[in-house]
Amino acid sequence: MSTLTEIMPGTHAALAGLSSAVHQRLERLASERFVPRLWDNDTTLFTVDPTDRASVANRLGWLSAPESVSAQREGILAIVEWAKATGLKRAVLLGMGGSSLCAEVLRATFARGAGIELVVLDSTVPAMVSEASRDAASTVYIVASKSGSTLEVDAFHRYFRALAPASRFLAVTDPGTALDARARADGFAAVLNNPADIGGRFSALSNFGLLPAAVLGVDLDDYVSRAVCMKDRCRASDSESGNPGLFLGVFLGEAARAGRDKLTLLLDSPFGALGVWIEQLVAESTGKLGLGVVPIDGERFLVPFEDDRFFVHVGAEPSAQARSLAAEGHPVVSLAVPSALELGAEFFRWCFATAVAGAVLEVNPFDEPNVGEAKARTAERLAVFEATGRLPLEVARAADDGIIAYADAGLEGEFEHPIDVIEQHLARARPGDYVSLLAYVPSDGALPGWLDETRALLARTTGRPTTLGYGPRYLHSTGQLHKGGGDGGLFVMLTADDQIDLRIPGQTYTFGTLAAAQATGDYAALCAHGRRVLRLHFTSGLPGGFQTLFRFLGSCSESLGR
Repeated sequence: MSTLTEIMPGTHAALAGLSSAVHQRLERLASERFVPRLWDNDTTLFTVDPTDRASVANRLGWLSAPESVSAQREGILAIVEWAKATGLKRAVLLGMGGSSLCAEVLRATFARGAGIELVVLDSTVPAMVSEASRDAASTVYIVASKSGSTLEVDAFHRYFRALAPASRFLAVTDPGTALDARARADGFAAVLNNPADIGGRFSALSNFGLLPAAVLGVDLDDYVSRAVCMKDRCRASDSESGNPGLFLGVFLGEAARAGRDKLTLLLDSPFGALGVWIEQLVAESTGKLGLGVVPIDGERFLVPFEDDRFFVHVGAEPSAQARSLAAEGHPVVSLAVPSALELGAEFFRWCFATAVAGAVLEVNPFDEPNVGEAKARTAERLAVFEATGRLPLEVARAADDGIIAYADAGLEGEFEHPIDVIEQHLARARPGDYVSLLAYVPSDGALPGWLDETRALLARTTGRPTTLGYGPRYLHSTGQLHKGGGDGGLFVMLTADDQIDLRIPGQTYTFGTLAAAQATGDYAALCAHGRRVLRLHFTSGLPGGFQTLFRFLGSCSESLGR
């Protein structure tokens, strides 16, 4: 029987079968001077290839954040005061991936604060774009893109720029990008240049996270000072005695090396939204070369835990569930986080831990070699659309009851009905797999509940843990793990006919066409990697489509003996 024991202030652990590996790794990293070398920006910790080392060197700026943007603090606060004085009551952040997920966590955590209402738009699904366009007269728009050329953000920029003058737009981007130049030429209210050496998913304590925090009314001085305290603690190099980021990173890496690659997050209030940011950071950073840590976030229906899981709990104190899991012999770490203002500190802890985990797994945590594949296939489909007026045709495996089923070539045979395709696909679940639900649907209204129910049915039917990714958001997040990590994913993609559609100014295609190109492009990319993937397209609307899907999954669960 294992018990959670405090190993350093704020960190409790029960390492179970990982104890020896974790302690040996900590000793090895101490002997190699890993921590001081990381703070000295030693790129050989992650790669010996000269080209890759140059790339890593341009991704380590997060170590000096938030001090590196401290000179812009007054400018950030002035922007918020200007918005309030102008009578603007709402801010819509137009971003994707690392440029938006931190803002989404902050929005969900501090939405009832004293600041301006914050909306985060990171979906090309037309209904989500339409919802974000309400109250345009009282809205300030934040165009957030590190590269300044992200396809989705460019589409958002074009659409909302047609609704409001440039004087109600802000830009957050690297210096010298196309967005930087365009924002200055158009007369945006402000342009915040971010340090170019901070990668998107490591940018939470830069302008990409600090501006949304200020918009929400968060006390930046208090918030940042707590992050700096965590940063200082992560300078300790003497094994596990005081470095919370080092210990967590070794735990992540050694768990995955031991075959426990399912990082199951147990997040108490008010930290429930943190999981989507951790998911992006860990999955995109470690999911490559056939390896990776698979984050399991927001799992409402828990299948019996097997030996491919490990757990990280975040809350004011170790929870009863965390203690129970430790007593059952599972590896568990519990992070004591006393208040929401500690989110900045958690952002830094997890960035540091992810860098360490990458080194333990011997992968470069600062690149994303497979993310571009879905982008390229999306571009190919849009080029076909521009030339012919339609997206490339796909061959369905079966269609009936308002659902069209598509599946990879590995699913052999002829099928009379979509339920047959679904059953055969789910029957391919293997021990050690996870089921990944990829949903190109709105993330508001009744949909989150319907998707939770879908996850529960998939878990019951397969006996495997589940993940949920909203498209196209996940393409810039877990999409790297799906294609670059191990072949443990059983993918179920959901798409639907759009009830509305919106034109993108200056483009020949609409948001509906863009979302469809992204979904089918990623479907093709997953198939090209030999992944087991099923796409279900609803033709009769989302309510009817989900009710039919629930009925199908219930039938599959019975026939598969679950």
